[in-house]
Amino acid sequence: MAAGPCRQEKKGPRKPKPPSRIPLERFRVSLSREKLASVKTLLLGPILSLLPRRWRKSHSMFSSIHWPIAATLSGMIESFFSLLALVYWYSYSVTHWAKDAVYSAINAGARIPPNTEGFAAFALMFLHPVTWMISWCAVEGMVRFLGAAFTGNALGILPLFLLDKIWARYTSRVRAECPTEMGSTWSSFLPWVRQRVGSLSHPILPDEVRYSADAMGEVMSISSSRPKSGWEPPRVIRCKDTYYRLEAISEQSGARSVLYLLRRLPTGVPGRTVITYSPEDLFMRKG
Repeated sequence: MAAGPCRQEKKGPRKPKPPSRIPLERFRVSLSREKLASVKTLLLGPILSLLPRRWRKSHSMFSSIHWPIAATLSGMIESFFSLLALVYWYSYSVTHWAKDAVYSAINAGARIPPNTEGFAAFALMFLHPVTWMISWCAVEGMVRFLGAAFTGNALGILPLFLLDKIWARYTSRVRAECPTEMGSTWSSFLPWVRQRVGSLSHPILPDEVRYSADAMGEVMSISSSRPKSGWEPPRVIRCKDTYYRLEAISEQSGARSVLYLLRRLPTGVPGRTVITYSPEDLFMRKG
């Protein structure tokens, strides 16, 4: 008996897969980030652009701000309000203290031609330090506006720029005296001050030197009551006729609060960068 024809099941049209929501979510996240960056640029940017460039780059939360736009707005605002302040200062000066000073000079016998009291008051106002300060702000704002609008260079204000230069010069000297493991400039300043204040209560003591050995070779440990200038890893230290590499610097309790760990080198490496360490008058121990 012949087998009947095989029945084929009818398949309906396939339902389309729902679109993935991942690209949409990514688009929403990117859009929200752009909005947040725009808000930061328009609201916080004009104020933060007054700071030097190094200060602005030290915070990652300000990386999304478009600094040329922020500096352009900041320069315009600075120039505009400086001009308003100059007009108000002129109006106040000519009608108050400058006018009184001119009339007092006339009463004292000064020869000022008639109908020139206003010009004399203006000249007196022009010599006042406040006038120069307001004029400087107006010129500075215009320079910052032109620099950001046409060259994309976001300039800070001059007083903070000079303060940053002084601070950078000071902290560069501090880094030469501080252990490098203390971190960046800002984070290392307070530990350095604390170490300096703590060292005032302890007298200057001879270094305590200890020798020990491990699988890598000989190790020399130096406990000092004061930080040593220029001792930064991986500087090479020459002690007598032996050369060591400075590997680590740490803090410890006690009168000798600075600990230097040095490893002996198999061969000497003479040069100008080698620091000579004199072992005279030291308190030595064997580890």
